[in-house]
Amino acid sequence: MKSYLRFLSRNKLYTAIMAVGLSIALAFVILLGSYVIDQTSYDQGVDTENLYVCHIDFSGLQRLKRKEILANAPEIESACYFRQINADNGMSRESFKALANEEEHRINGIITEPEFLTIFPLVFLEGDTGTALSEIDNVIISESFAERGFTAGDIIGAELRFAYAGYEDRIFTVSGVFEDMEKSTFKSPDVIFQEKTDLSDGAVEMNSSYIMKMNEGIDGTTLAASLAERLNEGARFQSNLTITPFGKIRGNGNKWFSISFNNTYDEDIISMYKLMCMFIILISMMNYIALTIAFSRFRLKETATRRLLGSGRIGIMFRCFTETLLLLAVSSVFAALIAIALKEPVGSILGVEMNPLMNIHEYIFIAGIVIVSSAIAGAIPSMTLSIDRPIEVIKGEEKHREKLILSKVFIFTEGALSILSVAVTMAIFLQTNEMLKRPRGYETDNLTFVSFPVEGNVDRFYYELCRQSYIEAVGMLQEPPMSIDYEALWFNDEAGNEIEVRRLSGDRKGMELLGIKITEEWAKNPVGDFYAYVCQSSIDMFSDIIRDGNIHDYKYEQDFPLCGTVSDFTIGNVKSGTEAQLTMIDMIAWDDYIPSNAWDNLIIKTTGDEDEACRKIREFYRSKGYDDTKFSAKTFNGIMKEQLKKERQTMFLLIIFTAVCLLLTAMAIIALSSYYAQTNTRNTAVRKVFGISQREVFRKTVWGFTAPVISGAIIAIPPAFLYVDRWLQTYPVRIVNSPVIYLAALS
Repeated sequence: MKSYLRFLSRNKLYTAIMAVGLSIALAFVILLGSYVIDQTSYDQGVDTENLYVCHIDFSGLQRLKRKEILANAPEIESACYFRQINADNGMSRESFKALANEEEHRINGIITEPEFLTIFPLVFLEGDTGTALSEIDNVIISESFAERGFTAGDIIGAELRFAYAGYEDRIFTVSGVFEDMEKSTFKSPDVIFQEKTDLSDGAVEMNSSYIMKMNEGIDGTTLAASLAERLNEGARFQSNLTITPFGKIRGNGNKWFSISFNNTYDEDIISMYKLMCMFIILISMMNYIALTIAFSRFRLKETATRRLLGSGRIGIMFRCFTETLLLLAVSSVFAALIAIALKEPVGSILGVEMNPLMNIHEYIFIAGIVIVSSAIAGAIPSMTLSIDRPIEVIKGEEKHREKLILSKVFIFTEGALSILSVAVTMAIFLQTNEMLKRPRGYETDNLTFVSFPVEGNVDRFYYELCRQSYIEAVGMLQEPPMSIDYEALWFNDEAGNEIEVRRLSGDRKGMELLGIKITEEWAKNPVGDFYAYVCQSSIDMFSDIIRDGNIHDYKYEQDFPLCGTVSDFTIGNVKSGTEAQLTMIDMIAWDDYIPSNAWDNLIIKTTGDEDEACRKIREFYRSKGYDDTKFSAKTFNGIMKEQLKKERQTMFLLIIFTAVCLLLTAMAIIALSSYYAQTNTRNTAVRKVFGISQREVFRKTVWGFTAPVISGAIIAIPPAFLYVDRWLQTYPVRIVNSPVIYLAALS
């Protein structure tokens, strides 16, 4: 080992580049790997084998009847009802609160059945799993809620009331206290209890879910169609259902049912994190192998001497392994420090929270990388060192191979990956920008949307808000037009087709701020407190159901009165296409409307920097005693960027990956060119004697290492083009997959 340390001290450039390169590469592997490990380490102790979650969008079938159908299904071992009620919001945006010792607490709750406790084993601090939910009015509470809501020693048997629609008259008895459900797929509940009554006749239940334990050998996902048929038989409304393996729930963060679950994520992003970790490790190992093989010339005599003294090839390989292990171990320490220093900026860029080295599994992960990488990276150089004949090396008769073919192959590969990443990153940037900037028929700049939960007539402080220096105008808007939760009506045309009518509701000032203008005024026919207008283009596209100033429903022979037309605009997620939409606005019937009712949200036109103005609006409402649970303020542009979170995450991740690739490639080229210049001093001197210029020497040296990068870049363009072309097909509105993107990447 002393000889290795001596070698490192004599070759400072090699040592610095290897140590810095490995440290930077391992730092990002630690950061990304830490996040992946954290996201995949939930629900420890839960047996997820054959465990599924069934989500039903809505149902008019009685809950107990649905439970009976599931209980009698031969494929299902057991099933229990499940519904989450959240402190922040629910279907009605009403907060879930509990009254404990006459004090009100905002809490999360799970409505379920006793079987829930057998599927998800809770750790009880007081009470017993078998009897905790034995009575219909039993409730079990979390340790944290017990500490803030009750006095120690009088918890079991205490009374608890809920301040939530439908539960005001129920009195619950606390029958158990469980440890908080940390690192759980479920949003950590403060209370778990049972539903007392069934649905009233004709009632519709929204978003009901069931935890299902399947019998051995049953694939629950294949039951969706047959189970839907059984649950819809005899029901007033036909419902849709989704069956998802419990272990994959958190990876479906973009699905409609994800509101019930905790810290969900997009599985595609996690897969990309894993892929990036693998490629960064691969590139750093390529650099290590290439540089070690190149600089092994300086250790030929040492290795030959050891072989003459009795060391075999296995001994040489083990020595190379220990040397690599030492370098990687030292680099991993520096990498850990870099990762901790960069966790906040990298987490902010990627839009995730990163807490590296907080889990024992992360240390095992790092140790595994170091050991496996040492074995792989140490094996190839040791084989090249053991090929030469030791006697000829000692005599100086063995000629060392100077063509560095393997090193150039590695540089070629790194160059190809770098250019591929650059091209894909540029395509994602252009596509994201296209979705953000394309005309949608309404304004977005300097507009902020402020929403309030429905808890009575919350004061908007309208007049005081209007007097703020950074406020230009304030209007009413129930939801922003890019919302995925837009309102809708359905009408039937003459052929029996159901047509969706997307609705945007607000007052006249709100529509003016959006830039939506009335183009034609017909008769004033209000529907309740609103005047309804349709987009100008809807008149021609849906002329079969729009007639005589009304939207006509042929199935029920009913007319919905309209008051005119407005300029064209689109409603829905920024990723949605520009397909034909029947779009309508509901405008408050009076001009000088002051937002004050429970459902009135605000659209605010600000001056100056919109993000700074939005921050001031938040400060304004906080100064009025509103915490973040009572209002939300976001810029329109911010809402759209949130909807493109996956694309932005992918783009930023690729930028980081590209930067690391380019840095490692540049460092390898610098080290190899330095080595080449050092070992070819005599040849260069002879060539100068025969007339070669210094410029020509420089060109030949540089070209020898840049040619593989250029070759790799050219080879990478076709797969990059094919990947981007396939990726763009997933968007209804997309950029042209132009060759300019790839020419720019090459430059």
